[in-house]
Amino acid sequence: MKRPRYVVVSVVLGACTTAAAPPAGEVEPITVAPAAPQSQGRGSSGSWVQGPRTHAVLVSHARAERTGFMQMVSLAEGGTLQARYAWSGAADPSGNSFSFAAAHGGGEHAAIVTPGASGFELAWAKGGDPAGAQRVNIGDVFPAALTVHGSTVMLGIGTTLVEVAFGEDDPSPRVVHKREGLGNKAYDVFASAGDWMVAVDDMALPYYADSLRLGTAGRARHEAGFALPSLINGTYQFAQLHRTADLEGSLYVVTRFGVISGHGHQLARLPMKRGVPTLVVDSPLNSGAAGVAVEEFVARPSGDVSVVAGETMTAWTGLALVEDGETVPAVLVAAGARGLLQFPAEVGPGVQATVLDLGSPCLDVIADAGRVWVLTQAAVVSMRWADGALVEQSRLALTDASTRWAR
Repeated sequence: MKRPRYVVVSVVLGACTTAAAPPAGEVEPITVAPAAPQSQGRGSSGSWVQGPRTHAVLVSHARAERTGFMQMVSLAEGGTLQARYAWSGAADPSGNSFSFAAAHGGGEHAAIVTPGASGFELAWAKGGDPAGAQRVNIGDVFPAALTVHGSTVMLGIGTTLVEVAFGEDDPSPRVVHKREGLGNKAYDVFASAGDWMVAVDDMALPYYADSLRLGTAGRARHEAGFALPSLINGTYQFAQLHRTADLEGSLYVVTRFGVISGHGHQLARLPMKRGVPTLVVDSPLNSGAAGVAVEEFVARPSGDVSVVAGETMTAWTGLALVEDGETVPAVLVAAGARGLLQFPAEVGPGVQATVLDLGSPCLDVIADAGRVWVLTQAAVVSMRWADGALVEQSRLALTDASTRWAR
């Protein structure tokens, strides 16, 4: 459906998780360490090989206490809840909110950003347990996002990508790539597939991104930079990468936006080759003229709703891909009270979704090839792709409320 859109200039030029704003292009104090020898996760060509997921991590927040909670789930034999641990978050300068950043790569350790004696620390915690966690100072700027590959953590600290390799003798932060002259912006979203990772700036023009290649132990090197399609007063919220060849495949993105004529969200697929998009999108992705995204929209002031499934619009709070070799049988979106939305791989205008009702609001979803774990308000639902459909295998009841998966 095409409709008039009006540009609303956003005055927020940085990630909302930034606890202290550095000067443009500067991240201090970070000591740039030389690249260390790589020794883990070696493929036939020395590239990163991601092993099968054995664990997942549930995350929740207590805003009044400015505390984040982590609970690891062992995924063997239907799943087992492990101990739940509390971590201090970073208070917003206004005192009205706090930030809590955690990431997990599918193994027994998780990475957590927490206040330190000076600035912020990156903790590497087995089972999410603060006791005995290895800690590294990462400076005075709270990372907007982080991601884990093996024992290596990549952080978006302002417009700089910083790597901490806990598997090395010296895990000092190392600058992998730095974008200059962009002011108070930040890398906010990560997506990866095999030895390929994409780092995305999520809001305010210019929307930029970078492709990186992961070597052994998950260490990264920069391959290509590119611009993402622009948005009218919108943000890139989630991203998932599907790899079909070297630096080639599809980048799936979920965006959300608010304009004078209403608000909504979109799911789009951007074909990629040599690490950059092959599709030139001249119009903003949410302009109504770009023609590459499936969209849900609530019009203002009428309240008329256009949705892909059901009768009401609910927030999209998670994105995952079901993969079978070089194909994507299904794209999954967590949609709250509506349940889990299942899209075909070729998403675009007019595409409809199938609704999977799991009996409780769907909060988030992660996947590993053909295995899927859905976080609902009541349980972790384990599913598997079989014979062209998702089949439920088991349910693990939650003992404490959680809001999302750590990625």
